[in-house]
Formats: sequence, C-alpha cells, structure tokens
Amino acid sequence: MILPILLALAPGLAIILAIYFMDRYEKEPFTLLLFSFVLGMASVLIPLAKAQFLDDFGWEASSDLVETALLAFVGIGFVEEFAKYLMLVFFIYKRPAFNEPFDGIVYAVMVGMGFATIENVIYVLQAGASEGMEMAFNRMFTAVPAHGAFAVMMGYFLGKAKFANWTKVFYFLLAILIPTLFHGAYDFFLMQEHSDWLTYLSIFFFGLSLLYSKSLMKKHHAASPFKPMGKDTQS
Repeated sequence: MILPILLALAPGLAIILAIYFMDRYEKEPFTLLLFSFVLGMASVLIPLAKAQFLDDFGWEASSDLVETALLAFVGIGFVEEFAKYLMLVFFIYKRPAFNEPFDGIVYAVMVGMGFATIENVIYVLQAGASEGMEMAFNRMFTAVPAHGAFAVMMGYFLGKAKFANWTKVFYFLLAILIPTLFHGAYDFFLMQEHSDWLTYLSIFFFGLSLLYSKSLMKKHHAASPFKPMGKDTQS
C-alpha cells in the first residue's frame, strides 16, 4: 500500500508547489503555509462526521435527481467547502501576513490541499491494495485538481473581502457560495444515476472550474500592490 499512498500524496503537494511559485511578488511565511495545510487536514473531521450522519439516515446518490442534488450541493459541496471556509476565516484571515488579495488564494489552496490530501489517502486506504493504485491515479487528475480550483475561488473572494469596505459581507458570502455551487455541480453530475449521458457534464464543470480559477488568479496577480511597475502579469 506504500505506492498508492505516495500517489495519493503527490497531486496535493504538486499543486502546493505550483501555487507557491505563482505567488510572485511577496512570498508567505513557511510556518503559516504549513499551518494552513494542517488546518485543511483537520477540516476533514467535519465532513467525516457528516458522512456518518448521512449514512445513518440513508441519504445517498440515486436515480432521484432531487435527492442526489441535495446530497451533492448540501451534503457534500456545502459541508466540505464550509469546513475549509471556517479554517480560513477563523485562523488565517486576520493574520498580518495576509496583506494582498492573492494571499487569499495562496492560503485557501494550502487549506484545500490539506483537505484533499487526507481525503485522497482515506479513499485509497478504503479501496485496498488491489484498487488503491487505480483510485489514486484517477483522483490525481480529477478530484484533487477540482479541490484546488474550488480553493482558488474561495481564496479569491476572501482576498476581495479582506480589502473591501462596504462590499465586505458580499464577498464573504461569495467565498462560500461560488465554490459550493461549482463543487456541488461537479459532484451532482458525477454521482447521479438517472442518465449515463449526464455524467459527462461533470467533465464540463471540472474544466470550467479550472478555467475560472485560472482567470481569478490572473486578476489578483494584476491587482497586487507589490507588483513592480511594468511587470508582466500573464501566466
């Protein structure tokens, strides 16, 4: 099981390195980045408790689109994103190191990858030695990057909230609403058992999440107060 676990760890670490190097103008303290990652790992406890609750009540994906939508958008999307949101708002948001909009993305991705990495390991262990490799490989290109994209969305709007005035509450709401909607849509089409064709829409929302998150990163790069004058912001 060592190789599947290493494979489960790899995508989260790769995304962390990528976002670290994208933070071009002022690097964040390593200790705070590590703390954010640990917070993300701890946030998994909330969805785990939720999963047990849903199992007790028999709430699961089915051919019933309404029931599956509730599970995807509320039981999974909202609960998982809210768990990460709480960690960011209560433990990171007011830190002095959070001093430019792009920092919201950096810390949100650290929290998101802490969550996604532990979730990945749990799924691989549950799959067992025979299916663990396939599980880890598939999630490397789907679930983990999706969590990264959702984290960018959350961090973008928290970055906006940090430096906003009367629109602060609005951005706080968007920071949980937008990633929840994208997360819920991705999971809904992936989980629904009504039509095989609808499953392909999960790929659409996955790709849309990646493109949207990339555009948000470019916006915060361009708005960085630490950007040298005339510095190219294209990535």
